[in-house]
Amino acid sequence: MQKCSHCQQKFTLGQVFKSFWCNYKTILCANCKTQYNHTTKNKTLGGISAALGVIFGSLAWALIELDKSTKIVILLVVTILFTLLFSVFSSYFFTFERVDVKNHA
Repeated sequence: MQKCSHCQQKFTLGQVFKSFWCNYKTILCANCKTQYNHTTKNKTLGGISAALGVIFGSLAWALIELDKSTKIVILLVVTILFTLLFSVFSSYFFTFERVDVKNHA
């Protein structure tokens, strides 16, 4: 997990995960309140996580022999679980760039 470049406070998994699922919301350092934005790399990893979740959900759909309504529920549950799992894993590889705050007089 990345650290704040100003005070070296480590970002928590909770901060990063919440920021990711809230549309890449800016992260504030818990210690010094420095702001950080997600990089393009994070958005790419997020897209890959979602795609892998859909792929695994589709595999569950194809491999399970049940009635259609049950398969739909399983598809949704498996897709959501795998998307969450992959996004937690990928968040360890996220990088952030510091927001330059300019004072206007």
